[in-house]
Amino acid sequence: MYGNYLKFSKQSYLIVENSSLSAQFAIDFGHGNTGDRNQQEAMQMTSEITIRPFVDADAEKTAAMVKDVLLTVNVKDYGELLMLKTAAEHDAAHLRAMAHYANFYVAVNDVNEIVGCGGISNYWDVPQEAIILTVFVERHQQRAGIGHEMMRQLMNDPVFLRSKRIEIPAAISAVPFYKQFGFDYKDGRMEPDDEGNIRLELSRTIKDDHKKG
Repeated sequence: MYGNYLKFSKQSYLIVENSSLSAQFAIDFGHGNTGDRNQQEAMQMTSEITIRPFVDADAEKTAAMVKDVLLTVNVKDYGELLMLKTAAEHDAAHLRAMAHYANFYVAVNDVNEIVGCGGISNYWDVPQEAIILTVFVERHQQRAGIGHEMMRQLMNDPVFLRSKRIEIPAAISAVPFYKQFGFDYKDGRMEPDDEGNIRLELSRTIKDDHKKG
């Protein structure tokens, strides 16, 4: 069961030819050198963002957003072949299937465009453990706070609240972002796994009213 979901107004920046973000989990924090940033052209804008549960009708647009991020942002770190494969694995059918076992959310703007997504599910069959999945922010809306709000939503989800340990398979460039929320290297291992992700985890003490469920 989903928890409450968020609506917020953010002053955001439209980034053209954004090269400041990369990762399988493309979120809204910056990295890169000064030269990269000097090549960016930004336009200030304001919009209202709503984070709500994913529905089947969102699948095609969400998959298109994910594919665009993979092939324009993440490709810089992972290469075209791997990103084409990853995009194919995150098609509309995959997202619909994921929504059946995960609490999957989308961020939509005031003209109903999907500008972000993220999910959380139980970690296999391990009691009171969870995994955060498929966190993406539309490339023109990155660094606008959407990634932070999506994490806020996921960390208030019932699956998170009843879990003692939460894992994230993060890309190298996403590690500083997730560390802001208390995540750290799983088993102290800083090297990427076979899929190129760095395993992060968060351990927490759960309240009595979340131990059941």
